[in-house]
Amino acid sequence: MLARTLSAALSYAVLATALFYLGRPSSISLFSALAVSFISLAVSLAVFTLIIIRNPAVHWPIAFVAGAIASLAFAAFGYARAAKAMRSGT
Repeated sequence: MLARTLSAALSYAVLATALFYLGRPSSISLFSALAVSFISLAVSLAVFTLIIIRNPAVHWPIAFVAGAIASLAFAAFGYARAAKAMRSGT
């Protein structure tokens, strides 16, 4: 679990930085990109952990996929919301 957390945290940080520098820099700030990335990481880990703890009979790949889908949905919503907030100036 610790290795998964560290690898995911590193990959999200790299992804957010790459999105910021390779994408449209004016659409989202680096802080917003990192914040959304780390919160979506927490969502992924929370969903994975809760599924495994609540129902140990569920195999870990199913819990992993559920966490990844929840994280992806949150990240897509968060990035879109951050870009909208940057465009509106708030």
